[in-house]
Amino acid sequence: MLPYTLRDAAQRFRRFAWCCALIGASLDAQDAALAQAAPPICMAATKADTGAVNAIGSYRSDAALIAADKGLFLARAADGAVTVTSARSDGNIGRVLAVYALKDGRALIGTESGLFEARQADDTLTLAKTAGDLQTGSAHLLHELPGIGILVGAEKGLFLAREQNGRFAVASSIFSGQVRDEIHDFLGRGVLVLTGGGWLLVRNSKGNITHEQLGGSGYLRGMRNFPGGALLETESHWFMVREE
Repeated sequence: MLPYTLRDAAQRFRRFAWCCALIGASLDAQDAALAQAAPPICMAATKADTGAVNAIGSYRSDAALIAADKGLFLARAADGAVTVTSARSDGNIGRVLAVYALKDGRALIGTESGLFEARQADDTLTLAKTAGDLQTGSAHLLHELPGIGILVGAEKGLFLAREQNGRFAVASSIFSGQVRDEIHDFLGRGVLVLTGGGWLLVRNSKGNITHEQLGGSGYLRGMRNFPGGALLETESHWFMVREE
């Protein structure tokens, strides 16, 4: 099964791969009705040598960013075909693991070499290391913490990236433990991050970042809002998170 982030991005990117052909010479009435209700969709292969794809993110209104083992790629649809071009960088960035598109046309990119910022000029996408002296190690998760910046899940913990003087920088370290491969919006109340010790709740409290270890284990299957709290379902059990 595809990871949550990859499934979500693939659904948003599927407009690049419409397939209108029905396979099979005959359909009975029920199959025909289903076909009319849900037009078939297929994936269109490209010739790009990306290696394994780790994440896909929407980019601007007509493109997608592909994070892959062989780098960062920009995919566009034109005249019924998909073109894929590689991004330029100053050096070897290693595998690209995560992408987060910003509203102004830039994007943050998580790689084996840390966090990078992507900018597009004409038809060329270029990568540059983010500012700041904090060393994150390999960066594999990116998620907005509303009103304050972008959370970066990395080899050396959880960090916050913020814009400073027109460039993004890794501004602070939030948590120094193991950050695993799952992160979710917590019903508008913060961000849930899966760590080696269970779920971590990160919040913006009037401009200050707070974090609380909630415990629990396993991947998140669902959430339900309740007055004063929320019910979380993980692989192993249900548990209630209450606000105090």
